[in-house]
Amino acid sequence: MTGGAIAMQDEFAAEDACLVLEGPLLLRHAEDLRARLLQAVQTQPRLEIDCTGVTEADLSAVQALLSAGRSAQRGGKSLLLRGAPAPALCAALARAGFPPVADAAGFSHWMQGEAAS
Repeated sequence: MTGGAIAMQDEFAAEDACLVLEGPLLLRHAEDLRARLLQAVQTQPRLEIDCTGVTEADLSAVQALLSAGRSAQRGGKSLLLRGAPAPALCAALARAGFPPVADAAGFSHWMQGEAAS
C-alpha cells in the first residue's frame, strides 16, 4: 500500500454487508477506521468484517473493532468477523491481553465457521 492509507472496500448487498480491511491498521489510520466502522454499523443490520488482508495492526485497531461490536450490539445489530483474522491482527489481540482468537472474549462471538469452534 502506498502512502500508508487504509484500504477498505464496502461490499454492501441487500442482505449481507462486508467491510474488507486490508493493509496496516495502525494508530495513524485509527480515525479513518473508526469512521468507516461506525458508518457501516449504523447503516447495515448485519455486518461482516473481513480482516484476512491486514498486514499490521496495533491496539488502536483492536479498540476500533471492539467499539464497533459494542455499537452494533447496542443497536440490536449483528457484527461478525468473516474468516479468521490475519496473523497481524491476532498478534495485536495477544498484545491487548486476549487469548487466541478462537477463544478471545469479545471476539469469539463474532467469529464464523471453523474459527469459532
